Amino acid sequence: MHYKSLYINNFRSYREYVVELSPGVNIVVGPNASGKTNMLEAILTLSSGSSFRAKDRDLIAWGNDWSSVRGVTDQGIERAVKLRSVGPRIEKLLKVEDKEFRRIDKRHLEPVTLFEPEHMKMVHGSPEKRREYLDGILVQTEAMYQKFLRDYKRVLSQRNKLLKANRPVSHDELFVWNLKLSDLGSYIVENRLRLIEQINTKTNQIYSRLSGKPSKLKVGYKCSVGSKDYASAALKSLQENIDTDRRVGFTSVGPHRDDVWFELNGQPALSTASRGENRTIVLGCKLIELGILEESHSKTPILLLDDVFSELDSSRRQHITKYLEKYQTVITTTDADAILKHFIGDYKIIPT
Repeated sequence: MHYKSLYINNFRSYREYVVELSPGVNIVVGPNASGKTNMLEAILTLSSGSSFRAKDRDLIAWGNDWSSVRGVTDQGIERAVKLRSVGPRIEKLLKVEDKEFRRIDKRHLEPVTLFEPEHMKMVHGSPEKRREYLDGILVQTEAMYQKFLRDYKRVLSQRNKLLKANRPVSHDELFVWNLKLSDLGSYIVENRLRLIEQINTKTNQIYSRLSGKPSKLKVGYKCSVGSKDYASAALKSLQENIDTDRRVGFTSVGPHRDDVWFELNGQPALSTASRGENRTIVLGCKLIELGILEESHSKTPILLLDDVFSELDSSRRQHITKYLEKYQTVITTTDADAILKHFIGDYKIIPT
């Protein structure tokens, strides 16, 4: 699937904007703050229902109470997402042909992979970045994952409020929330572990191809309560940590405290990987994500690259362009010439 045309209204910096897209590589060129990334946001919101850097309210152009993004695919299917400000809340409506949906789940998603500069921090950055990488794939591939993740965050918030309450809270009162957290957390961790196994079947091949030499890359999962019989282990740990959690004011164990680690040629990447190796690890993980989405949806994902070519050296730019031939790709850049010399196929320049 790819988009042939986009119609953007009152979305970020766009008031009324129409653009025809190539089924191959589209290079969005312009100076900083010219709205290049806003186009990626529009495509991502149309495909997945949300942005990667802002809440729904912030997507509506200043001074308006609604915004919309509409796309027509190569199969002639019309797809649109509309945001409308209704008092303190934002209504979101997805329309596919003549069907409307107010809650967007996996059934309504079009597969899309985003690669942006913040992802370069995945190996050396906070654990949250690494968890987001796994969750972003699972939301697009597992039908119930988004619901379980949303429910987990809601229950976690309720438990944390009790921990901070200015009144005595009994162990029995917390037990109800501990039980819910352990059950919901079990689903999340089991899916993350299964995804890690899937990723590891592809890491060596893709990393070696990107780096130009045989290498071994392994991805692992650090579980805060142990991964075997997770629900029971999590419930026990939550009960045992109640006093500690009260003292610090938050829940100290669970999927929200887990981490992902990378091992390159038998050494921990966090402490030994060079800047170039770090970038290759992240790039490899994003390309693996593309393959997983394609396999899960049985359709070709869209690839969005937000000014990442400036973060890559010439060798890695050449390697990544070899993967772009089969995907509709939208690349933002301030310097088109730095990208064009690596392409031999068709491309379209879109100025902003």
